[in-house]
Amino acid sequence: MSHEIKIDADGKCKTCGVAGTLEDEYCIKHSPTAKLTMESYTAKILELYASGYIHIGPKIAAQIIGDVQGLLVEHLHQMDVAYTASDDGLSITFGVKLSLPKVHEGEGVKVDTSMTFVESKVKDSRSGVINEKQKDLFKE
Repeated sequence: MSHEIKIDADGKCKTCGVAGTLEDEYCIKHSPTAKLTMESYTAKILELYASGYIHIGPKIAAQIIGDVQGLLVEHLHQMDVAYTASDDGLSITFGVKLSLPKVHEGEGVKVDTSMTFVESKVKDSRSGVINEKQKDLFKE
């Protein structure tokens, strides 16, 4: 599942004038339609946009935030079940890999966002002492 946030890097916010706007011509901080949980971080990234980016900038940051939000929403029930069944809490790990896309994927930066958590804990162990010099008790 893909979550896409379109940002016009050249657009100026109607409220604060910061570069980088959503489709409604507001930055993420001031957009009435933006419902991102990390809105203040994204707004800060957009404010820094004027310093110039070569490859990684506010569009990629917004994509990552949207992907993380989408993964959280998509797996919320599974996380709730895992947390409820857990004795010691639930660890959730998010990973982001930025790489060069393959030729058929187009130009830009490929963004792969992942989420990992364990739904149930399995604990098992085996132990023994092995002596290679000991003779077998039974003949095969």
